Amino acid sequence: GMNIAAFGWIPEVWTWFYILSQDVWIVVLLYVMAVSKYGNLKLGKDEDKPEYTFATWFSMLFSAGVAIGLFYYSVAEPVWHYKGWGGARWVHGVKGYGNDNEDATHALVVSWYHWGVHGWIPYTTMGAVLAIMTYRRGF
Repeated sequence: GMNIAAFGWIPEVWTWFYILSQDVWIVVLLYVMAVSKYGNLKLGKDEDKPEYTFATWFSMLFSAGVAIGLFYYSVAEPVWHYKGWGGARWVHGVKGYGNDNEDATHALVVSWYHWGVHGWIPYTTMGAVLAIMTYRRGF
């Protein structure tokens, strides 16, 4: 019915918008970090001392966010894209041209996209907002 049509139409028509929006958020967050007065905003009160060093803090965030995902999906996601399970539209059998090598390359590129900067932008944006509200504003 209508739901199935919508679930097919939305990614087919609006994927470019999602990718572009992630690029915009990258630029916005880089501006906030590097240019604006909020780049040096402390997450906590002005007199608070950090509980962890920057390296320790980054390692904990990286491990919590990436390690679990990579543990489960580091092989499964590229294989899923390569085989085209679930109706992937980029495999050469669907396109009508190409070969297995192109499918494998595309599978790795899509996986790198998902696990790269673009995959982290939504989490970073929401995490920054929540962190400022919780640790700086006291909500």
